[in-house]
Amino acid sequence: MANIFPTIQTPDYPLQETKTDHTLKMQVDNETILTRPSFTKMPRAFKLTWSKLPTKDYNLLRSFYDSMHGGSLAFQWTYPDDPGNDYSGKTFTVRFDNESLDFQLVEMNYWNGSVTLKEV
Repeated sequence: MANIFPTIQTPDYPLQETKTDHTLKMQVDNETILTRPSFTKMPRAFKLTWSKLPTKDYNLLRSFYDSMHGGSLAFQWTYPDDPGNDYSGKTFTVRFDNESLDFQLVEMNYWNGSVTLKEV
């Protein structure tokens, strides 16, 4: 059975998407620049942010992060519904790309913080 991101409160907007350019570039003597892709695909990363994540949802997220051993294990994450967006409802295979799970208790029963999910 695949590991699946927990069903918790939808992240706040903006939901940040990053595509990293992995192009290898080399300039030769005649000033020509030679390029080639470093990898066969351009991985995406998604940063999910919550300003007021309820404690019950934070506990689910924290437990899931622990069960994935931080960024060690891949899991399935489904992009939130966004009509007209090609990614809406699409499932991605990702890992946590954070060095740590860094959230703050901002008021009784509410946490803020973010996680970055990197496509594998």
